[in-house]
Amino acid sequence: MTDKRGWRRLLRVAFTKRHAAELVDDELRFHTESLVERLVAEGKSEDEARRDVMKRFDSYQRTRTAMKRQVGRRVFTPGWRLMLDGLGQDIRVGWRQYTRRPGFATMTVLTLGLGIGASTTMFSVVNGVLLDPLPYPNSDRLVYIATTAGGHQYASTTAPEFMHLRDRTRSLERLVAFRRAIFDVQLPTGPERFAVADVTEDYFDVFGIAPLQGRAFTADDYRADASPVALLSHTAWQRHWGGDPGVLGTVVTGTRRLVSERESYTVIGIVPPDSTSAADILTPIRIEGTEWESDIHFANFIFRSVGRLRPGSSIDEVRVEAATVSAALAARHPTQYSGRWRDGRNLSVTHLLDEVVDDYRSSILVLFGATMVLFAIALANVSGLLLARALDQRQEMAMRWALGAGRFRIFRLLVTETTTLSLLGSGLGFFISYLCVRLLQTLGPTQLPRLGNLTPDLRVVSFAVGIALVSGVICAFVSMPSASRSGRGPIAGGTERAGGPKDPARLRGFLVTAQVALAVVLLVGAGLLSKSLLELQDVDPGIDVDGLFVMPIMPTGLDLRGGDATVEAYTTFFGDVVRKIRSIPGVASASWAPDLPLYGRQMSAPAHPEETVEDETSPVMGFHPVGPNYFETTGLPVLSGRGITWEDDAANVRVAVVNEVAAEQLWPSRDPLGRNIHIWGTWFNVVGVVGRVHYGLSGDAEPEIYVPAMQETRLNLQQRVVVRSSLPLESLAPSLRQAVWEVNPTIPVPNMEAIEDRYSVVLQEPRFYVVLMSAFSLAALLLTLAGIYGLMSYWLSMRTSEVGIRMALGARAGHVLWLVSRQALLLLLVGLAVGLGLAAASSRLLDAILFAVSTLDLQTFGVVAGGVAAIALLACLVPAARVTRTDPAKALRCE
Repeated sequence: MTDKRGWRRLLRVAFTKRHAAELVDDELRFHTESLVERLVAEGKSEDEARRDVMKRFDSYQRTRTAMKRQVGRRVFTPGWRLMLDGLGQDIRVGWRQYTRRPGFATMTVLTLGLGIGASTTMFSVVNGVLLDPLPYPNSDRLVYIATTAGGHQYASTTAPEFMHLRDRTRSLERLVAFRRAIFDVQLPTGPERFAVADVTEDYFDVFGIAPLQGRAFTADDYRADASPVALLSHTAWQRHWGGDPGVLGTVVTGTRRLVSERESYTVIGIVPPDSTSAADILTPIRIEGTEWESDIHFANFIFRSVGRLRPGSSIDEVRVEAATVSAALAARHPTQYSGRWRDGRNLSVTHLLDEVVDDYRSSILVLFGATMVLFAIALANVSGLLLARALDQRQEMAMRWALGAGRFRIFRLLVTETTTLSLLGSGLGFFISYLCVRLLQTLGPTQLPRLGNLTPDLRVVSFAVGIALVSGVICAFVSMPSASRSGRGPIAGGTERAGGPKDPARLRGFLVTAQVALAVVLLVGAGLLSKSLLELQDVDPGIDVDGLFVMPIMPTGLDLRGGDATVEAYTTFFGDVVRKIRSIPGVASASWAPDLPLYGRQMSAPAHPEETVEDETSPVMGFHPVGPNYFETTGLPVLSGRGITWEDDAANVRVAVVNEVAAEQLWPSRDPLGRNIHIWGTWFNVVGVVGRVHYGLSGDAEPEIYVPAMQETRLNLQQRVVVRSSLPLESLAPSLRQAVWEVNPTIPVPNMEAIEDRYSVVLQEPRFYVVLMSAFSLAALLLTLAGIYGLMSYWLSMRTSEVGIRMALGARAGHVLWLVSRQALLLLLVGLAVGLGLAAASSRLLDAILFAVSTLDLQTFGVVAGGVAAIALLACLVPAARVTRTDPAKALRCE
């Protein structure tokens, strides 16, 4: 039968007010009845006596309320004091236990601190990156709209789509768009490059931003005849103008397109520092009129659209309206909504926060799950320690039961002890988490968004305290069966015997098996990520990266007139720059291209040989207009034919060089030299074949086509001058900048880098995952080994006399070793089997961040299983081997 007295004592305070009311009513009832009896004895009828009494107690309710308040105060206060006194007593008892066993307490706090610290660290990342709202008022109402077409998610929308959404959606309060541009400004310190954001009306209202100084854009600033105005970002204001408030009203002049006149803007305000906009300058742009609905604008995905939901509207309503707008546009412009890359063109709507963090959500959650597995291992380890301690507390618990302590009283004592330890571990874990978060912010990948937002707020503190309290309760529940068995045993003690499902030895065995299984899961994950990183590092980019440097240049300062003059000025500029660079002592070669291996591909185009006709099946290949000597400079080997030279200019036949992947696709088993290839309405004659190349480390080498930049009319704004030199970049950089400024002193030259350093940037994110997962796995393995060692020591302490007797009777050491370790080995095998099964099921979560590695990679699973088995076997055999050297006489005397 369940003993309810303990729960009543626990809830004593909840019954106090009712107790007070009952006491007052009993007291008043006694006095009124006594007075009625006295009046009846004096000769009055009972009714008359009661009426007389009520007249005398005309303030009965006031008297009753006042008495309840007084009595309640006297009863209520001792109730709380009784509960607090009991809690304080339990804490003192627990503290005495810890001081008597400082090693146990220290090990418990350290183990829990490690588990709580790791989980709190990753929860800080989850909280700061995935959960915290963006730094805008009511940011949960901000939605991001982008175009999807041909199975591809674009990062932005087009001007026609934005206009139709703005005019036809009713669930959005406001909708704004902005596009990025480059603005080169000639400052007194030299030419500087600014990132510009052209923003539509209501931009500041949608994001809830108010200028730090000056004013925001008004409707007058969007008129066609309005004077150009701009706002500076706080960063640009501090860096280039030293935070001078006198910058308001000044004019900033520069060039911001490949073909444009110089533009001037009057500074009217400063954007606050908490704005997440990456632009240095904000300028107004008006998107109105039929000219924005031309076919060319339907293919320009240059506007990022953000809207604010109306109060009471949902994102699903916006999605329905966006689908309606897409259907209407498809009916009016069918050629822009059908074809190879346009099939299924639509508008997707997501929360702005999801757009910011969506690429990293799964990997962050996987790492957080890994830390929770580590926490579970730490909790199982601590539970094993508590079970071992329960063996030493049998006499104490038996005495408490004998003196009348109930089950609840024992449980409350255990909860107080374990929770105190857990809270101490939580404090240590929070400190560890703080240090780890600072380390993540310093060494974490630059691609991970919102790393600066990792602050220990109330949610993080609540998480750390919450899992500490949960740990305390779980540990108390684990220890309770052992305490109950001690209470039913003799006070004089005796050895513990197995019996029943709550046997502590069996529970410790289950905990160790669980630790082994969970450790295997983490180790498999770390192994898969490590192998993936090794595969990435082994990818050959196809070029010789030693001594190869990159200098990004965007020639916005050129005086270009369009058409052939544009191509001539463009190629003349880069030709002059490259010739200047080649004359620098120590420079072996130089060229230019819009993109380079490891930097990503800029352009792709459908291509077909002269033997076929272009159709929907024509392969899409990388398209690269490159300068002369590009292959010699980058070290991309020419397998047959020739590369691109200075003679391949606009006056000669258009030529192309293909890599061997493109040659195999277009002319399988045939020589491609001398054949013609059709790209974007133009025929090119193939004059060379080069090796395979990777423009990103992920995936296989893809087909690439290289054409002379001096023959290509499609000009990329961003170009990269590539230089091969034996000099270090630090000594070469000033000469490279000077070479550019000798050709055109108005062009900024951003920071240069060595291509071999690009590896660090590309590998930074996968290396981050490997380091974290490996650290969690190593900690889990150490805790698991400690658990196995503790289990063996516990079992051997229970069988010391048995071992002594067997050895006294002549048993061999090997036989005794197998006898005492086989149970632990069985648990180890069960843990390995369960762990490998869990790892096979959970490794699918890593599929998105693995490269060239299967989630069921047998080699990784085999290495982990073998390694864990070997190390765990060593942890089993060390204490077992020690017990075989026990002197039988000493063991029997101890018994």
